Amino acid sequence: MQLPPHTTIGDLFASDIQFVIPAYQRAYSWEADEHPPHNHLPQFVQDLREHPRPEPPEPSKPYYLGHYLFESQFEGQLRIIDGQQRLTTIVIFFRCLTLELLGRLDTADQTDRHLIHNLDPKRLHETYLKRGQRTRLLTVDDDRSFFDALLTSGDRPGSDPTRSQKRLQDAKDYFSKTFRKTRSTLELIQWADLVEKAVITCFEVEDKVQATQIFAFQNDRGKKLTDLEKLKAYLMLQTYLNSEVQEEIESIRIIEDHFTKIYQLTEQIHLLYEDDVLRHHVTAYMATWDPPLENVKKTINSIKDRTERVVWIKKFCNDLRKSFEQVKMLEALARNHECIMDLLLLDASNSWPMLLRLYNQFGVQITASPVREVLCLIEIALFKFGFMHGNAINDLPTYAKEYDHNIEALRETLERVSQWGFRGWGHFNTQFASALNGNYHWHKAFRYLLWKYENSIRRERDYDLSPTQYVNEVGDRAMDSTLDHITPRNPCAEDPVRDELFARDYLNNIGNLVLMPHGMNSSFRNKLPMEKYSLLVDSSLASHREVGRTIQEDGTWGPEQIEARKQKIIRFALDRWRAKEPEPAGIKSD
Repeated sequence: MQLPPHTTIGDLFASDIQFVIPAYQRAYSWEADEHPPHNHLPQFVQDLREHPRPEPPEPSKPYYLGHYLFESQFEGQLRIIDGQQRLTTIVIFFRCLTLELLGRLDTADQTDRHLIHNLDPKRLHETYLKRGQRTRLLTVDDDRSFFDALLTSGDRPGSDPTRSQKRLQDAKDYFSKTFRKTRSTLELIQWADLVEKAVITCFEVEDKVQATQIFAFQNDRGKKLTDLEKLKAYLMLQTYLNSEVQEEIESIRIIEDHFTKIYQLTEQIHLLYEDDVLRHHVTAYMATWDPPLENVKKTINSIKDRTERVVWIKKFCNDLRKSFEQVKMLEALARNHECIMDLLLLDASNSWPMLLRLYNQFGVQITASPVREVLCLIEIALFKFGFMHGNAINDLPTYAKEYDHNIEALRETLERVSQWGFRGWGHFNTQFASALNGNYHWHKAFRYLLWKYENSIRRERDYDLSPTQYVNEVGDRAMDSTLDHITPRNPCAEDPVRDELFARDYLNNIGNLVLMPHGMNSSFRNKLPMEKYSLLVDSSLASHREVGRTIQEDGTWGPEQIEARKQKIIRFALDRWRAKEPEPAGIKSD
């Protein structure tokens, strides 16, 4: 079928064509946030609300819903190359509107019933959702059963949905809520009419070579795409331009297959977005520090032989796919291995390139010796780096880019860095010890320190407080770990030990701070130490029990007890982060 270049949404869906989102395209990404730049759905509704509706006989102003690019490879189907986000949103829009209008029939007055019957919800269902047994829009493969259940049967998804599935659910919930809150049935009917009559432009091609060129030139010219999407479009175009005649389609198919897998993996990765993975991959494996797309363009342009360009592109796509797979595996390992999770908690952005390089070489053995020792040295360096003053530079990404698979040489480098600092400029231990010996420790670095201290004093019957517990994967805010004061900042009663000196030197001192789940923090309600020590003694946290016993035995909690606890924690920290070595001669301190 040849689509007219100018048509409407209603006319587009009036045919028997089935619209298909190919697997190498990204999954659903529109969001329901009220604030830019993530307010795609609120903006969609706002546009409908604000579109002028002149009184007859004045002509209505057309509502424009963008440009669409289709590839017609199969009889009765159109593959959506550009415009899939808008078409998916329109299908969800009409599904929710149909349900809302049918739900209003029983209580509607005669005027509203006439409006609803005249629009015909059954027609909307058959036009935009399902005609007979044929679904009008097929999403990417991984979301199809979910999308069908969500919009056809109305079932809510099961546990652990992907990011795109969560966004599909959020879109349905957003439209449903918006329609319920819109009291005027006439306004809903007008919205439906506006969308159905929305003007669109279409371009239909018959093969992926044409589709590749048009998509690349259309979307690499200022469109708001992710860096990964821009890169995909550029690589597919360069593959076409540099491939031998009759080999373009097969070469482009290989690139499509890699990006099909990449987009599937983006939905299974939780800690990073697609552009983050791309950036870390380029940092780890490409020679320059240019942004990803510019870096790739320069590399391809430096290759004079066209056949070699295609070979390089295929290898790059294969390696990029491997990095997405490795991120997924590293996320899984981080759940149970502090040597990985520690780096992500301290400085994920600078740690990921090195983690990718090491996992690429050692696989799951990354948590075993000798790599584990390297990860421990990185953790020491990153933790101490957080106490540096001035314009100190973190060179860990540079070490990743320059890594030559010599793990022993890397270990020796990091051994020096963990003591002297990056580039040997300043001595980590000096500023670390200075921070510890100070009297103000209300800082996220000390929250991390108290987590490690907690695990160091747990008895054999106590399991370590795991990384997932520390970062609260449960999702219940009452389980968030925070820093809290034993002697509170705003006590609910007069504190006999509190004076100006105490407020200055002891209130925010690490000796007076504990790691505290938010729910427990709230339950204490700014009680004085003597009023809450019994709760501390019975706590599941060993550090709480330690403080509770001190209050119980000494009958007070004041400067002496706080200083004693501070010194104990300092001894632990200096030993744990290997900060006992003397300052090397000839090293300049900041």
